[in-house]
Amino acid sequence: MQAMSQQKSFPRRLSRDAIGTTVVVRRVWRGANPFRWEIFKAEMAEPVHVSATGFSSMEAAYTAGQAMMTQMLLAQRPAARAPEADDWHGCQIDGMATVL
Repeated sequence: MQAMSQQKSFPRRLSRDAIGTTVVVRRVWRGANPFRWEIFKAEMAEPVHVSATGFSSMEAAYTAGQAMMTQMLLAQRPAARAPEADDWHGCQIDGMATVL
């Protein structure tokens, strides 16, 4: 048997933008593709993004809207930076860390 590698996944902390951002599905047309998604940010009356195409079901529109919201939130995240040598301004005396 092959040994399966198990990766630990830690829950990500949600940002304020992620908490205050929602996907709303509306029926806006009649016909084959009447549904579209809209992404709203908290306390904004107008949507931030609106789907350009219609969808045949509410589920399909919601799934596409969630994917767009994820892309939008990931694009807004700042890039992680590596700690620099002068980020730590302290010394170690007798095994105890002391901040100077």
